[in-house]
Parts: sequence; structure tokens; C-alpha cells
Amino acid sequence: MRVTLRHPRVIGGGAVAAALAYLLIAAEPAAAASPCRLRAPTGVAIEHEGPTDFTRYLRPSGKLRAVVLFVDFPNAAPTATEREGRVDLLRPAAPWFTTSSYGRVSVQLTFDTAWRRMPNPHGAYTGYNTSFTAQQEYVQDAVTAADAAVDFSQYQLVYVVPPRSATTMTNSPAFIANPGWGAFADGTELRHGATFGQDLDFWGYKVLNHETGHVFGLPDLYSYQPAPNIHAAVGGWDLMGFISGAAPDHLAWHKWKMGWLDDAQIACRTTSGETLSTLAPLNQAGGLKASIVRIAPRQAVVVENRQVSPLDVKFRCFTPGVLVYLVDGSVGGGSYPVTVADHQPNSAVANCNPAQGELANATLTAVGDQIVVSGVRVRLTAVNGTSPTVRVIWQDG
Repeated sequence: MRVTLRHPRVIGGGAVAAALAYLLIAAEPAAAASPCRLRAPTGVAIEHEGPTDFTRYLRPSGKLRAVVLFVDFPNAAPTATEREGRVDLLRPAAPWFTTSSYGRVSVQLTFDTAWRRMPNPHGAYTGYNTSFTAQQEYVQDAVTAADAAVDFSQYQLVYVVPPRSATTMTNSPAFIANPGWGAFADGTELRHGATFGQDLDFWGYKVLNHETGHVFGLPDLYSYQPAPNIHAAVGGWDLMGFISGAAPDHLAWHKWKMGWLDDAQIACRTTSGETLSTLAPLNQAGGLKASIVRIAPRQAVVVENRQVSPLDVKFRCFTPGVLVYLVDGSVGGGSYPVTVADHQPNSAVANCNPAQGELANATLTAVGDQIVVSGVRVRLTAVNGTSPTVRVIWQDG
């Protein structure tokens, strides 16, 4: 199985000691208003489920302008129509953000009009996906190569696309730099974006949405450790997990973390007791979107309503219903910060990709269905059209 693995440096840690050092001294963001927000982890220098430090990450709000650069190399040229094909491939990524965020963020993609020649062979940039220094040099060279034709002062994001013939450019890590460590042109520092590789043909435009999720502060939801199924915890229920899964939208927790849902759209409990909530479909703007129980300073159980939408595609590997999961804010990406509770364990849906088949039917769908997660009992008590009512009970201690 091909996956978009991201080196600890690229996702916020550091293969280089200096890079790790500046990440660890970044200012911790102020505590959020809702008591169901999780406390920031200690000693974790990669994306996590605690509060997002927007001095480092890009706030996903309002209109964001992105430039897509096409670069070739002295030893790797594009085919005649390759740029046009890449434009067509990536263009759907922009409306994806608008739909997922309920219009709270729009990413405007501007595609450069020509290939820009890099000063070095593509092999000289080996390590762009494992070393921040190599990636920063690659992005800076790409920006410099296009500087005569592009006014970079207009953009907050930069994406770099190589030709298929640049075979050393394999995967597509996000580009995230602290102030002073980005790429410079036209009096602007470009600190956010992604450097695409050959996996663009495998994942399609959603790899841009996934990598930009990191730019917005979201962690990977799959494991970085080799295993029979590195997507065992989340499957295809969030774009930060299995990119080509049946439900490629973001979880309610991630939408809330990014500011696409308001605190008023969350039923929050931090003490023993029960909450009865009727949940609006996650794909529709407005309404109550999640019932959350914060069971520890860095752990919460989340209940949400996943229905068919333009982003959650209905077919046999996606069962609409009430999705329940545990969020662990003490770990970073690659260490299962989210674990979906499987209502039907050991019942993988046939003919589904193994990455998502086991959890494809994890949802509660019928009145009376219930599941217990970390001492929190979730019971589906009623269904009115696409709006289920759930009773969430927690007896602390």
C-alpha cells in the first residue's frame, strides 16, 4: 500500500537539531474558551490535537491566496501537456476547502503559466522530504526561479510541482516554517505550502488538501510504524488518515479545532452525568455538530453525525450514522491521535480497501445501538430523518 509518510521534521519535529530546537521554543497558544478543548501536550514538536499555535501554522480563515509553481530540472523535463494536466488535476482542491469549512475559508489557487528551470539536477534536492534544510532550499530555489514572473507578495501559500521525470521527488510533504525560516521574494516570506512528488498521481488533488491540513495544524491520523494496516485507528473517516477513503471530509473535532465550527455547535461535558443531543449532519452548515466529553486534560470522546455529502461519498465502504471516537492530545501525528470506536469489530466490509474496510461500518445506525469508549456510554435513542438523537453518559471515576 502506498501512503504519504511525512518525516518528523516536515510535520513539525526535526531531523536537524537546530530545526527541532526552534520548534520546541515556539510560543504556546492561549487556552481556548471551551472547557472541552484539550491541553497542549508536553515535549511534542509536531502537529497534535491540542490548541494550534498560529504563530507557526497558518490560520484557516477567510481568503487565502496560493501560487502553484511548476519546476523542471537540467536533467528532468516535462512532457508537452504535463503542466495543463497538473492544473486540471489540482483545481478541485480549492472548492474542497470551501465545502468542508462551510465557506469559512477559501483557498484561491493561481497556477504559474510555465515551467521554471531549477539551478540544480533533481537529485541535488534529495532529502527534501526528510530534512527541513533541504526542503527549504528546494522551495527557495523554486521561488527564485519564478520570481521574475510571479509577484509573491500576493500569496500566503506556495506549492511546488515537479515533472514526472524527476524521479527522486517521490512523496509530497507539507512545507511549514517558523518566522525567519521560510522562502523569500518580493519583500515576502513564504512559510507555508507543500512540495509535491510522484504520489500526486496516486492520491490526486486530495493530497493538496491533506498536506494543507498540516499547514493548518492538523496531525496525521495514521501510524508511522510499519504494520499490516497503518490506518487501523481511523480508516477512511478523515482526510488526515486514508486520503482516498470513502469519507474524505474532516472529523467534527478537526473542523472545531480549525475554527470552522463554533463552541455553540458543541455539546460539552467535563463532569459526570449525561447529555441528550440531536446532532445535525456534519456536512450541513449550522446546528449542533458534536457531543464531546473531555475525560482528561488531554483526552476526549467525540460523537458526531456523518451523512452522505459531496465529500462523504455513499457506497459500500461508507455507512452513514453516528460516529464515535477518542481524541488523544498527548501524542503527535503518526501515533494515532484519534481512534474510531468500532460498533461492529472484526467485521470488515467485503471488497473494501483494507485501509478502511474494518471501520467502514463502525457507526451506530439503529435505535438502541450503543458503544462504550473509555467509560463513556453512547446510545442512539432516536432517528428523525438524518438527525439522530444520542444519549451520552459518563460516570467519572
